[in-house]
Amino acid sequence: MSRAHASGSLRHRAGLPPLRPHAARRADDDLLTAETPLRTADFDYDLPAELIAQEPLADRAASRLLVVVRSDRRTGGSVERRTARRRGGRIPRRQELEFPPGEQQASGESLLVDSRFAQLPDLLSPGDLLVLNTTKVRHARLVGKRPSGAPAEVLLIHPAADESWIAMGKPGSALQPGKRIAVGPDVWIETLEVLDDGNR
Repeated sequence: MSRAHASGSLRHRAGLPPLRPHAARRADDDLLTAETPLRTADFDYDLPAELIAQEPLADRAASRLLVVVRSDRRTGGSVERRTARRRGGRIPRRQELEFPPGEQQASGESLLVDSRFAQLPDLLSPGDLLVLNTTKVRHARLVGKRPSGAPAEVLLIHPAADESWIAMGKPGSALQPGKRIAVGPDVWIETLEVLDDGNR
């Protein structure tokens, strides 16, 4: 029995709909093989600017959540997840994983589920690590002009110890040591040095 067939029969026994392989990878209507990797190209899609959210939803729990059910959670012939015994001791082997509701798509041995953040508590098991990303985008892209009037851009990366900034920009010829870029009335950015990694 092939691994792809085993996965399909497993989903049938679990009462789950059949997996739908990515259209670009479907050949002669065969299912994906277990050796198919998860590629960044799988996440390429058209995103019209008008569909990019500018404000959060009033109901934050209704926000969309992409769930990746990894292949390492499929062992022993069934789709499972680790769970911890409530009263200390070792962690039992596993129990059945209930998939969150939502559209499902295969990608290699992984399963992608289009879910909602309201389902997040149901996806976590005792002992799981939850990492919160609190980073924000810094509005640090400065567009200015060289003394010749030609445009130039500078992206501030992070502050340096001497109260200057580590930055990158283009064109590189405009950011050589001693050169300046005007970004406003009487406001200039001057390149002090070029670092080994190409940043300024």
